[in-house]
Amino acid sequence: MNAIEIALGHHLERFEQDRSLHEVSHLRQRIEALDVLDVLLLDEQSIGAALLHRARTVCAQLESSISKLYERIRVAEEPWLRGRWRVRNGQNCGLLFCPDQSRVIAFTRYISHF
Repeated sequence: MNAIEIALGHHLERFEQDRSLHEVSHLRQRIEALDVLDVLLLDEQSIGAALLHRARTVCAQLESSISKLYERIRVAEEPWLRGRWRVRNGQNCGLLFCPDQSRVIAFTRYISHF
């Protein structure tokens, strides 16, 4: 095993055991985990097939959790949310403009029930 495989194995074990990574409120941790894996997977040639498959599986799970969260936000039926999306260059960037922080907290609780 080379240094990249050792580091990758260590991080994969940590990410696989941390079920909280898939909780609604842990988006930042999911993104940070994906960033770590992206860096470690830059040179896929130096990683064994089994470890590479495991890493791709963890990445897919994390990306799926992010996609599900985005979809919950995108299709939310909360009336106060309508029309509050920020748009950049004609693209919906998924950022909410909401001057009332309590509504953001309530919305986080709302989407956690899906």
